Amino acid sequence: MAFSYRTLHVWDVLSRAASDDQKPFYEEVSHKALVMYTRWMKGTNLTDRPGEAERRVLAGLMMLEEGPHLRHLHHYAAEAILKLPAEHQLRDTGLARKSVLEELAWLREQGEATSWVSLAGALSIAYRERYGTDDEMLSWEAWAAEAAPHLER
Repeated sequence: MAFSYRTLHVWDVLSRAASDDQKPFYEEVSHKALVMYTRWMKGTNLTDRPGEAERRVLAGLMMLEEGPHLRHLHHYAAEAILKLPAEHQLRDTGLARKSVLEELAWLREQGEATSWVSLAGALSIAYRERYGTDDEMLSWEAWAAEAAPHLER
C-alpha cells in the first residue's frame, strides 16, 4: 500500500515536472493511476484477497497523514473507516468526522476551483452522519445546490 500510494505521488510530481513533450504521457498515466486508486477507495475490490476493507482503511489513514495533495479524496478514507464493523479496531469515527469536516473547510476555500465530486461525497457523509450543527447543515444545503449543476455535466 505504501508503494502504491507513493507511486501516485511520484507520478503526480513527474507530470508536473516533465518537459513539454513528455508532459502529456506523464499526465495521462498519473490520471489513470489516480482513477484506479479512487475506484478502489470507493469500494471496488482489485483483488479477491480477504481484508480489502482493512487495506482500504490503512491506505486511507496514510492518505490522511501524508497526502495534502489528495485532500479532495479524504472523504473516501472516512467512508472506508465508517464501513468497518463497529467493533473493528481501525474504526475511528472521530477521525472520520474530523477528516470530513476538514475536507469541507478546505473545499470551501477553493472557490471556483472546488472539486464538485469531492464536495458531493464529503457532504453526503456529513449529512448521513450528522457531522454538523443544524445551522451548518442548512448552510451546506445551499452549497449542495451550488454543486448540483456541476455534477450533472
